[in-house]
This record gives sequence, C-alpha cells and structure tokens, in this order.
Amino acid sequence: MSTKFLRRETQKRLHSLDVLRGFDMFWITGGGILAITFSKLTGAYWIEDQMHHVKW
Repeated sequence: MSTKFLRRETQKRLHSLDVLRGFDMFWITGGGILAITFSKLTGAYWIEDQMHHVKW
C-alpha cells in the first residue's frame, strides 16, 4: 500500500486587510478614549472634536 502525501500550498494572506482589522479593533476597544486623553494632555483640542458625533 502506498501512501500519497498531499502537498498543500500555504495560503497567501492579504496583510493590508490584517492591518485594517487591527486598526478597527484598536478604535473599538477604546482608542477613542486614548485619543481624547492625548488631546487634553497636549492641548490639541481639534483631536477631541473629531471623536464626537454630530447631533442629528
């Protein structure tokens, strides 16, 4: 009985998609709070203005 080994090619990952997912997770898990805190410490209040939604 012969055993055939199936050669499986490694899947190529799209690194830009991984970066986008990581960037999204950063903001979802609290990156906004970090940006607001940074803006208050440095005096760059234009950053804090970008972190709030416009009232509808």
